[in-house]
Amino acid sequence: MIRQWFLHKYQNWPTVDNFWERNRCLFEYLTSTPSSMIQKLQNMLEEDVSRTHEVIQNRLHQEEDGWIPPPVSVIKVNTDAGYIKLTKCANLRVVARDSNENIISSAVTTMGKIKDALWAEVAAVKFGLILATMKGFNQILVETDSAVTVKLLSQGEDVWWEGGSLIQDILDLKAECDVCDFLAVRRNADKLAHKLEKVPCNYNEALVANTIPDWILDSGANKRVVRDKNGFVDF
Repeated sequence: MIRQWFLHKYQNWPTVDNFWERNRCLFEYLTSTPSSMIQKLQNMLEEDVSRTHEVIQNRLHQEEDGWIPPPVSVIKVNTDAGYIKLTKCANLRVVARDSNENIISSAVTTMGKIKDALWAEVAAVKFGLILATMKGFNQILVETDSAVTVKLLSQGEDVWWEGGSLIQDILDLKAECDVCDFLAVRRNADKLAHKLEKVPCNYNEALVANTIPDWILDSGANKRVVRDKNGFVDF
């Protein structure tokens, strides 16, 4: 009956039969599907749109404001690395903050015999996890602006990168934590760790502090470096 009405209504269309056949299956499915199923599908679509909107808003928030606080009880560890190709040295920087945006630890070290910039970024993540375990942080979110590093870590023991032993070291440190995830972020979300490049650090020396020195945030402040009994250095 509906087909006859359709043909009569659009009898002047030369391809009306083809049009009807192409859409008949969809029409029969919709008319035979219980209303509860249709409502469920509609709800699923609305939820998916809502989740997509939330993801977009979060990404916009991160792009505009940079660093985003971690969930309660989680420590966010931001890592960064500066690589000097001529000397094959890397300056590794780490900043740890809590959900209240408080800086609870920072660290810098300089390493030699680093093959390239990727090795430096991976080594920075390892350095961040060493700091976290030393400080007793059990729930950690590690952020780096190196997406390749996060991809390598996601491959786990199956990674074929020549620095696979370094990846394994990181995974071993991760196993010591209750929660440990890795996230690639934009540079502006990692800029505080990048600022630690200003810290003068000798080769194979680890500088550790419970905050960020004032002279990092304020170029007019005085520098001060005090060694502790463990061989580390407090700012």
